[in-house]
Amino acid sequence: MKRIPTLLFALPTLMCGSALVSELCAQDARPDRDALVPSITVTGTGKVSAMPDMAQIQMGVVTQSKSAAEALDANNRAMQDLFGALNEHHIAEKDMQTSQFSVSPVYRNDNQGRRAPEIVGYEVRNLVQIRVRKVSTLGAVLDDLVGQGANQVHGISFTLADPTETLDRARREAMADAHRKAKLYAEAADLRLGAARLIQEQQHFMPQPMMFRMARAAMAEQAVPVASGEQEYQATVTVTYGIQ
Repeated sequence: MKRIPTLLFALPTLMCGSALVSELCAQDARPDRDALVPSITVTGTGKVSAMPDMAQIQMGVVTQSKSAAEALDANNRAMQDLFGALNEHHIAEKDMQTSQFSVSPVYRNDNQGRRAPEIVGYEVRNLVQIRVRKVSTLGAVLDDLVGQGANQVHGISFTLADPTETLDRARREAMADAHRKAKLYAEAADLRLGAARLIQEQQHFMPQPMMFRMARAAMAEQAVPVASGEQEYQATVTVTYGIQ
């Protein structure tokens, strides 16, 4: 008689356990609706070429003298002449930025290695990064800077001041390319292409600045000839389309 309550208590427990198992089984058997939706995923690429409208220059002056003060004084005078030339070409202050400044000793080494290097003078280096927003004047700017004493011109790069519009054109071409591919695959499979369900832009490509180096000895008396060429901007997009 004492065992009956125990059996009655165990039976509901088993029944609840069975109901829980049935619910879990029903959840596992439930299909993933998103996985069953027919779709096609493609990648499109768009490329647009554009003429650069801005140039960047790194230029400056290096001076040497027996004392650091003399080298610095000579460098300051030369840099003032360079800034004066930039002002004449209407280069704004916001487009000029000091990129390097250093004062360092100049050593004379003992070729036989018997004595420690000896300080024989000092060198002052002052370089400025400049943006020229009118590419057509770049040759004249370079000519004037070298004429005013610039003995360091490390490179010239060309770019777009604002590439937004060019990149947007590349994005539109990328979407058109993706749609063309998706439509081609759908027709080949005897299906009808639906609307875009997911659009993912990949990292767009902006060209590296085109650069070249020049030395003062190579400068001619006339304005420096400069060719800016074209630059190519690229956008890539991955699109998932529904299939009907």
